[in-house]
Amino acid sequence: MRSRVRLVFPVFDFPLLILEIIVRDITAALAGLALSAGMAVAQDLQYPSVTDATAPVPPANYRSVFTNTPAGVVQDSLDWKRANADVGQFRRGHVDILKWEAEQAARKAKGTPSAPDGHMQHRGTP
Repeated sequence: MRSRVRLVFPVFDFPLLILEIIVRDITAALAGLALSAGMAVAQDLQYPSVTDATAPVPPANYRSVFTNTPAGVVQDSLDWKRANADVGQFRRGHVDILKWEAEQAARKAKGTPSAPDGHMQHRGTP
């Protein structure tokens, strides 16, 4: 895309066109020179063959994934059977959770204590 100023006199337009072509050609020549210089440096590097078993290889840096993990036994763990029963009361998943939250909000609004439903009285067993 060429952007140049149109002058009233067409005589002055021709030198601007020549100047624009010269600048464009010089820019392209410099870009080509920089590219060829980079390729020449890359060709001078000697890499070992991939089939050479005796080629030097940088050492592998090993870092264990367990370096920052806490050690010891967790003291505040829950009883897994009770946690399983608590989750098991929501048979239909998220829909039951939403229903339960709505019931809890309604009970708090009425001021009545929340009573367990039929399944929680038996701790999940019939």
